[in-house]
Amino acid sequence: MVSIVSALLLKSIPMGLIFGSLASATAPAGTVEVIKQYKAKGEFTTTLYAVMGLDDIIALLLYTIILPLSIIFMVGSSTGTDLSVSTALIHAGIEIFWSIVVGLGMGLILVFIGKKIFDRIPLLLFSLAFILINCGISEYFELSPILLNMVMGIYLVNKSSLLSRKIFSILGEWSPPMYVWFFVLIGTRLNIGFILKYALLVVLYIVARSSGKWFGTFFGATVSRSKGTIKKYLGLALMSQAGVAVGLALAASKLMEENGLHENSVQLISTITATTFIVMLIGPIFAKIALFKSGETNKT
Repeated sequence: MVSIVSALLLKSIPMGLIFGSLASATAPAGTVEVIKQYKAKGEFTTTLYAVMGLDDIIALLLYTIILPLSIIFMVGSSTGTDLSVSTALIHAGIEIFWSIVVGLGMGLILVFIGKKIFDRIPLLLFSLAFILINCGISEYFELSPILLNMVMGIYLVNKSSLLSRKIFSILGEWSPPMYVWFFVLIGTRLNIGFILKYALLVVLYIVARSSGKWFGTFFGATVSRSKGTIKKYLGLALMSQAGVAVGLALAASKLMEENGLHENSVQLISTITATTFIVMLIGPIFAKIALFKSGETNKT
């Protein structure tokens, strides 16, 4: 829905596809805090956790495939469009494949060594070192740092739930300054003039994304014969946008600038930043409503 609305408004299918790939991501942080605050448990909450994790992975895969193709169609290629498209698809496939392989390998090493570390501070430094090493590997070999680290985390939680809880707890205490730093950097991209210029796009993006989340989950839950509460309210709990979407938007903006697409770069980062700011204000509220409607909260 976001792709269609954006493409029609901007009269650009490539830009519509980029916006659509970013819109599929959901920020779990705010929603998870609401879940913890109201001590929600049950099938609805479990499904919500699963969907929040899976749609970020889907967003990464869509982004990795769509971005290079969209840039090719916007800038053209002197070597021939067909060859460029096939090359971009092969490159995207290789990037996804090796990001997954390296992520699994780093996860294996993390679990093997991590089980032998019992003090909190060494485990904190060890975990951070692995994340930074992954980012360095991604930068050097042109892989996806987000997908690589996410795959490592998936391997960790499935291989050793105890170690994953310890690392999550340690990094959770250390991460707030990083969140603040991240959003300060994002705030530097929040140009009020550009937001006013793209105000219609911002509004339509939010409406299309929210509608897409609701109709998509309703359709999926209907097909899979899920509970009525999941069909009706799961979409409401998936409104939040930050983290992966903003990180991918920054990366896409940088790549666009490198290819001479300055206007498109500004348009993308301004819209995603503005919509993130707005949606993060209302997302937790909708998540709270959805959890209460599901009947799985343990607080009044």
